[in-house]
Order: sequence, then C-alpha cells, then structure tokens
Amino acid sequence: MSKNYILFNHLEELKYRFLYILISFIFNFISFYFFLGEITYLIIKPLTLNNSKIHELIYTDMSEAFFASIKLSISFTIIIIIPIILYHLYFFFLPGMYMHEKNKVFKYIIVSITLMYISLLFVYNFFIPIVWDFFLNYDFNLNNNLFRISFEGKIIEYVNLVTNIFFTFIFCFQFPLIFFIFLKLKLISTNNLKKYRSLNIVFCFILGALFSPPDVISQILIAIPLCFMYELNIIFSLYLSNLEGYLENT
Repeated sequence: MSKNYILFNHLEELKYRFLYILISFIFNFISFYFFLGEITYLIIKPLTLNNSKIHELIYTDMSEAFFASIKLSISFTIIIIIPIILYHLYFFFLPGMYMHEKNKVFKYIIVSITLMYISLLFVYNFFIPIVWDFFLNYDFNLNNNLFRISFEGKIIEYVNLVTNIFFTFIFCFQFPLIFFIFLKLKLISTNNLKKYRSLNIVFCFILGALFSPPDVISQILIAIPLCFMYELNIIFSLYLSNLEGYLENT
C-alpha cells in the first residue's frame, strides 16, 4: 500500500512539473510571437553586414511567412525553456540521489546550460557572419554589364537554416560534457575515440543532412563543426587521462 502511495505521489509531482513546463512554453511562445519583429530582425541582421546589400527576404507561398514565424517563435521558446526543463528534472530526481550525486548532477547541469549559451553566442557572433560573408560576396568573375547574379532569399529557408545551425551547435557543444562523463564512468577511452574517428565523420555528415535544408553546402557547414568538436574531445580526453595519471603518481 505504501509503495502504491509513493508511486502515486511521484506521478502527481511529475504531472505538476510537466504542467509548469507547459505553462512556461506557452508563456514564452506568446511573448516571442508578440516580439516577432524584433526576433526576425535579430536573425536577419547578419545578412545586412559586410556590405552584402541584402535588405529583404521573400516568400513565394501564401502560408510560408506564417509558418516561418511560428517556427521561429517555437525555436526561441525551446532555447529559453531548456534550463527550466533541466531544473524540474533535477528536482524531480533529487530525492532519489545521494549527496555527492546531487552535487555532481547540479554541476553538470550548470556546465551544460553554460555551454549551450556559449554555443549560441559563438554561432551568432562568429560562425554565421563569416559564413554569410563568404557566400553572399562570392565572386563569379562575371562582367556585370553583360550578366548579373543576385541573391533573393526565402524567409522559410533562411529560418530553417539558422534554427538548424543553432540547435546543431547547441548539441555539438554538449560533446565535451558528454565525453567527460563517459570518460569518468570508464565507458569510453581515448583509444576508442581514435579508433572510431572515421565512423564519426560519417555520423557527423548524417547529422548534417538531418539538421540542414536539402542541399550539400548546408550539410557541410553543419558537419564540419561536429567533426572539429570530436577532435577537440580526443585532445581533451588525452589531457584528462594524463592528468589522472599524474595525480595517481603524486
């Protein structure tokens, strides 16, 4: 009887925490949709830099702009409520953890959230401006008096590309933390990371295809940072193993 009562209490708590997350999602979605103009300007701003002369995006389907705004609002909402989701998950599982586990999990959550926002700052301030500058100022070596090529971007394709890049970088910036946990648990080793490097390259390009619009350039732009992050994890694992060996010998 007591077990059923405890299980019922856990289910009740899970229901209320899910309700809090749902309310947070709805509130943030409405807020972002209300400030849709400012958000749209924020993600389009990199297009207007570096003398690219891009001041508008078009849509060719009647519902395209509406669905682009919905996806944009949902994407920003998800980014904002990720810490809220982690907060509720942490406090839901908190009663079943030991004190040292509570401290470790709390630290991992803080590091994960920090890495997420670092990835967003990196993408927006560094990655996107460089990539956009390269593609928007690409020179075909054509005589403009004879023939002219100009870019007219579609709003839905641009939103898809930007949001996919954001979420991909959020995901790949979690790799150091994930590999650190796996290394601490002895689930993987540096030799394993080196051994499966070629498989990782294939996996990164598969992820690039899944998280990008259906073109090869977008796939490459997403796959390369994933491969680079994997190589950084190999270097980090080497450093960690050398550090542990040094501490054991001292």
